[in-house]
Amino acid sequence: MSFEEAVEEFPAEHFNSQPPNIPFTPWRLLEHMRISQWDILEFIRNPEHVSPDWPEGYWPPEGVHADRAAWETSLSAFREDSLALQDLVADPQAERAIAS
Repeated sequence: MSFEEAVEEFPAEHFNSQPPNIPFTPWRLLEHMRISQWDILEFIRNPEHVSPDWPEGYWPPEGVHADRAAWETSLSAFREDSLALQDLVADPQAERAIAS
């Protein structure tokens, strides 16, 4: 299953549900993926970038719940950064810019 298939029409009533034997909710996992991907992208693009503290900076706070707007904001940011990473990989000039 692709990422898009997994999040397509994801039921809002389960954004904050914790499945059995899984320590995270779907929204906390999505936010973790968003933050981690953003950090990788910024590390590549910005030599001055300072990564968040590990591990707490890579997760939303426990007990924080997402509504539809927060879910959509996380999805949008994840997709945008994913496209930016894909563009970097596809750009033959990017390797020279990063190496310098």
